[in-house]
Amino acid sequence: NTMHHWGTISVPPGYTDEAFSEAGGNPYGVCHPSGDGPPGDAALEAARRQGRRLARITARLRTPVGAPA
Repeated sequence: NTMHHWGTISVPPGYTDEAFSEAGGNPYGVCHPSGDGPPGDAALEAARRQGRRLARITARLRTPVGAPA
């Protein structure tokens, strides 16, 4: 709630994407336990998709109203 109080916008990871289920299905975003060594391909792909989703939504929020998207 503190983050929302300061104007933060939550961007859920879109965990219905198959990449998230292959990486463990965490509904809060990609994670990898440090004791398991480096993250594998599934976790890295899910992180990339989560990052692209965040960048896409951020770009939409930065577009002025009425400007072409």
